[in-house]
Amino acid sequence: HPSCRVLSFLAGLPNLGDGALDDEIYRECAADLDSPDHEEAAKAADALGQPRVDFYADAGARAALAAVVVDVFSLGGGDGAAAFADLASVAPLTEQSGGALYHYDTVGKGGASDAPLPRDVFRLLRAESQAHHCTMRLRTSAEFEVAAAYGAAVPDDVYPGLYHVVRCGPGDCFAFDFRHKSAAGFGRRGDCPPTAQLAFEYTALTPLPPDPATQAARYLRQRRRRVCTAQARVASSPKDVFATVDAECVVSLLTHKILATAEEKGLSEARLLLSDWLVILTSRFNHETGVARFDPKDAAAVDGAFTSCVPLQQMPRMVFALLRSTMLRPRGVQPDERTRARALARRLDPPSLSRLLYPRLSSYADVDTKAFPRHSLTRTAVTTSNGAVFLVDAFDVVVVFYAPAQPGSERASQPYPPPQGSAVRAAVNALREEREVTPRVVYIRGGAEDPSAFHDLLIEELDVDGLEGGASGFVGFLHTVESQARQFMREA
Repeated sequence: HPSCRVLSFLAGLPNLGDGALDDEIYRECAADLDSPDHEEAAKAADALGQPRVDFYADAGARAALAAVVVDVFSLGGGDGAAAFADLASVAPLTEQSGGALYHYDTVGKGGASDAPLPRDVFRLLRAESQAHHCTMRLRTSAEFEVAAAYGAAVPDDVYPGLYHVVRCGPGDCFAFDFRHKSAAGFGRRGDCPPTAQLAFEYTALTPLPPDPATQAARYLRQRRRRVCTAQARVASSPKDVFATVDAECVVSLLTHKILATAEEKGLSEARLLLSDWLVILTSRFNHETGVARFDPKDAAAVDGAFTSCVPLQQMPRMVFALLRSTMLRPRGVQPDERTRARALARRLDPPSLSRLLYPRLSSYADVDTKAFPRHSLTRTAVTTSNGAVFLVDAFDVVVVFYAPAQPGSERASQPYPPPQGSAVRAAVNALREEREVTPRVVYIRGGAEDPSAFHDLLIEELDVDGLEGGASGFVGFLHTVESQARQFMREA
């Protein structure tokens, strides 16, 4: 049946009519959001992250039944309570109806040419890039089954393994958690590899030539089905599992599960489970590779950097970044921005989610010459690279930073901002074109403008709330994980 799309624009709280909200909860919890006690800050963040009315969830469910997709664009720009739109209460409207949630906290600031809102609206309205009335079924071989599904998929009330998706874009991603049906696992014969089959059926609008008489756009509605069958070999040992890990997929599924825990049990519990997961992974890896043993008398140093296993080497940084992220950091995060980040993360594919968590820093010798494609996210890397211009891609924000330079020097003569046609501008434009969510672009001239937007993305020098041991940054976090893993291996 036909479908339609509703674009809703909010400039602050929806405080009139059915579903009216107020900022009372924000005024009660705002002071605790910056509390030095991270437990108090986490409780305040949890309170602000819960829907306070059922109106929007009910409206989203009714919209889904009527094949109406609702997208919400929240326009910020104020400070404190004036910027609070209570998107945690509004978000179920988009989740239930298959829509998207956008939040812009810098409306009215910066150049209009870089405004992401018009681009985001344009992309959403490209009919040929969307699928509607989608059904998805995942079947597995007899040894295992689906334990949980994540993403914008709603389980069917009658048929197990069947999911409904109101709208699906080319960048949307779904994740599934599996479990064994018995203690026998996959068995030992290996004559029938574990198999999963995904069937995806949807309605698409295919562009047709314009109407000859009126030149009006025309589309053909088509019902399509795609079936994908995949098999995987069974690992012969834990070492085999470590060597074949897809780190981005693991982090993606881990993020989905931790976000579900945060909503159900709170930020503190979710952060604790995430830290424990990395400690246990580190412990098992060290035991299986012989670096250290589960033995009270073993004094061997624990390798928390997975130096002998390339596929796992990004895991500590990604967990560190997730703990530091807007989604899980208790303090210093505006509630609506947290809601937006979680809604975005639930739809992203693994590479995009990895970029959202852990930005990429590259440098340029000048605006036309790329120097190094990737640096560590530290100020030391910036000061020692001798780059003149740095570009940080954090998926939803791109920062171009000009290194401070002596007046009259060649570096100080670099054109600012980078002109059209330069390599830096070309890289920025490419990122804005390829993303389903248009990144906000910030240009900063070091030494003359506030560099905080750039420094905030150098996350390896930032602390994790609740980190034990007193060390700071990623190095301190890694030392803490290694210490906790060593203790766990002695006591387990």
